[in-house]
Amino acid sequence: MPGIDYYNNRNVKLKAIVFLLIIIAFSAVNLPLPLSCCLNTDDNLFAEENVLSGKSPDYEYKEQSNTIKLILDNEKNIEDLKKIINLLKYIDDVYVNLYSRLKRGQKIIIFFDPAHGRLENGKWEGEVTGRISYRGLPEEYYSIQFSRKLYRLLKRNKFIDVKSTEDYSRVLRDESGEYRNIPFSETVKFAMQENAFIIISEHLNNIAGIKKADGIVNLSGIHVTVDDIGNRYLKYVDGVYKGFLTLYNKYDASGFSKRIANRTKEILGANGVNLNNWDYGAVADDRFSYFVDFPVSVIFENGFISSPDEEKLVMDPEYQEIIVQAQYKALLETFEEKFRVDISGFWPRRTGDASDSMDLIKLSRIAIYYLQNDNPDKAVRTIGFIESKYKKSHAELISHFTEIKRKIIDAEKNYYAGIKYLKRNRYSIAKKYIGKAIRYVDDEPVYSSVKARFAGTAYKYFKTKFEKKTDNEVSRIRIPDRPERSQLTRPVILAIEENRSLEQSVMDALQPDPGTLSRLMASFENPRVWEKVLAKKYSKEQKRTIRYWKWKRIKVDFKEGIYLIKLNSEMKVVSVKRTSQVLLDPRKYQNQQYLKNSYFAVRTKEKTL
Repeated sequence: MPGIDYYNNRNVKLKAIVFLLIIIAFSAVNLPLPLSCCLNTDDNLFAEENVLSGKSPDYEYKEQSNTIKLILDNEKNIEDLKKIINLLKYIDDVYVNLYSRLKRGQKIIIFFDPAHGRLENGKWEGEVTGRISYRGLPEEYYSIQFSRKLYRLLKRNKFIDVKSTEDYSRVLRDESGEYRNIPFSETVKFAMQENAFIIISEHLNNIAGIKKADGIVNLSGIHVTVDDIGNRYLKYVDGVYKGFLTLYNKYDASGFSKRIANRTKEILGANGVNLNNWDYGAVADDRFSYFVDFPVSVIFENGFISSPDEEKLVMDPEYQEIIVQAQYKALLETFEEKFRVDISGFWPRRTGDASDSMDLIKLSRIAIYYLQNDNPDKAVRTIGFIESKYKKSHAELISHFTEIKRKIIDAEKNYYAGIKYLKRNRYSIAKKYIGKAIRYVDDEPVYSSVKARFAGTAYKYFKTKFEKKTDNEVSRIRIPDRPERSQLTRPVILAIEENRSLEQSVMDALQPDPGTLSRLMASFENPRVWEKVLAKKYSKEQKRTIRYWKWKRIKVDFKEGIYLIKLNSEMKVVSVKRTSQVLLDPRKYQNQQYLKNSYFAVRTKEKTL
């Protein structure tokens, strides 16, 4: 139709003339050309296209909202602009208009993160890092089984494709049982190369932080445990760690990760599966780089393999099937709930409009980008956009970003107060403020670049990194080859185990002769010790009831647990303190069972030639 062709050609020419006039006008007054004038058109690219987007000239940038365009207009750093554009393009290509892309034959890519794996020394990471089952098997032994089962379910869905590393893909297809360990940052890189929608990782839980001298323990009672450098502790475990849980991406502003976690636990709970009591089985997490650097991600922790009872469950193929069926069902339901697309049938079915949350995903990733690149002002400004636009409609999803904003503002305020005092040579006050700034951002990886700036200033001026002292930094206690007999008044470690009487426990701890045991029991069976207790009384002067501390003699009721007991020179109990764990240090405590240094133990002289 010639009339329409003429009209279209005329419009194209008019657009070109107007665009050239805008460029000339801005050049005349030496102003930068706003990016939004290019973003609003379908057939124009950015100025300096190859520099800004890093793409070929046929790259067409999708239209963005006014809020996004405002952020891009105000970004003058070319490198930052280029990276944010690519970030937006990823979200547009993977998350926006999901239904339309499925109708065109595209698939949803799910990336499997290899759970740990073989290290360079040939050992499984589970072996090296204490991720061992009660039967002595590494975590990978079970995670492979769960991953394969979920993989088979996903591959049956015509709208889903599964990707992973080359070696782990062979494992998923049951063609191999070997794969190498990769860092989480590599997982993010590979997932983005595949245009993945979500990263999924199948894991098993344990309590590697509580290690017996001969392995992992997940049994209630009193155990000898060790830390990473070999210090021995006596620990009272009053509960057994069990249950399924999901760690979900704390910074997933779409709510997809959180909904999968919650829906999985709902399905499993209805099927009678024991859920872990940590946040009732759905835990917001940020410790791993793919929780910070990737939009949607979850880690399924399918049970505590350090529990003998739970290991029996995870060994059962039927139990494994219950777990992965719940994960698969939760995944499909979440696609429908959050992205309004039903992919459970033969054709994809649109169930609503999900466009209202697309900007939230983009703004959240821009805020994180700025924060990770030490642009806290821009991160706070972006979170301000999030709050103004989504505070009412998505209050729960943006709560983590509101917390980021608060922490950054408080941290920067203290940091610059410290800088102000540095310029005045008031170093002690400056150190206090900069230390406080570091503590505000010390707990989450998302603040790493901001913290690095604070710590760099601290180290430059005070030669300190303001790092918290951890248990692993405690020097290793040297146990004498031949422990010496303790003094009488050195505190006694008394361990009362289940179904063991007080007298038997005293005998285990001190191993006295029969006469001394009788004297000790007279003191242990009815001890009264002075303790500070909270009391209250009516004050006539203040005309109200007031609370105050006072010393009171309390009768001690010994039950299962660990106690630190002080005796006087007459073998009378003068103080009792109940504790969950104690360092087995012969210089501080006496105990014949664990330290071989009881003052009361009957000793046989060594024979000499």
